Amino acid sequence: MSFAAYIASFLPTDNQELRDSRSAITKRQIQWWLDNTGVPITVISMNYELDDYLPAHERLTYYDRPPMKLTPARNVGFKLFYESQYDFGIMMDDDAILYDKPQHNLGPKLFAEMAEQIPAYTGVDVFFPINPQKIGFNPIWDKNPAKYKDNHVFKRSMDLKGSMFVVRNFRKYGMTEVLPDLDFNWQEDTKFAIDCVAAGHTVLQCHNLVLHELSGKASHFAAAAELRVPRMLEGNTRIAQQYADKGLRMQEGSHLLDRSDFMKACWKYSQTEFVVPRRGTQLSNLFDFGG
Repeated sequence: MSFAAYIASFLPTDNQELRDSRSAITKRQIQWWLDNTGVPITVISMNYELDDYLPAHERLTYYDRPPMKLTPARNVGFKLFYESQYDFGIMMDDDAILYDKPQHNLGPKLFAEMAEQIPAYTGVDVFFPINPQKIGFNPIWDKNPAKYKDNHVFKRSMDLKGSMFVVRNFRKYGMTEVLPDLDFNWQEDTKFAIDCVAAGHTVLQCHNLVLHELSGKASHFAAAAELRVPRMLEGNTRIAQQYADKGLRMQEGSHLLDRSDFMKACWKYSQTEFVVPRRGTQLSNLFDFGG
């Protein structure tokens, strides 16, 4: 049992246009994961009505819960995952898939390939895809095309985006369990990443995956743009205070964290990149990294 996916999905009751948009997007998301992977999917479904469910599928479970904020909803998925025997959980908001064209590297194929050799991923604890809204993927791959054709590449990064990330089953592996912090409804992704590293786990960006967030009406959980910097400042300040004894602090005059001393104190591996060869030399010729 290698991978399982958990989607936190809230449908509003006070805005029909938004509700219809979010329901349609989540259905597209679920169908994409059913069509493109073999992973079982659990939807933490909040405020669902009959028309919001997809037809029954052997790999699809709806776990109806009362309305709650994002962090508690994610915790429901985490607890279900930690109680399972899956090696890795794919944690998602209700609009996340992966780009899956040949020029986007592996996309959903990564999970089946990893499942063939799970022991090879020792040291890979939490990972997330490239976010193309922040960095380009071609400049990464163009530096060494063969490397990204022939290997699964995970590079240290704390820029975790909660839309989609993958976490090891720490309970199954006898490691320190980490849950999203219920005291954080803003900067919760940063807090989770920091908590993981403080617990001795790695947090990495997988350079074989590119995030695709389906377009439509904004998620119920999204923050207004004008609130992001003040909330980042508030959340990061609290995180820095919690881990001040490990060297975490705020950047001077900024809303951002200075993690340099914290990472030196808490990152337990000598390397900051984990490269796992893909099984089978014939795989090298499968992908064309054209623009």
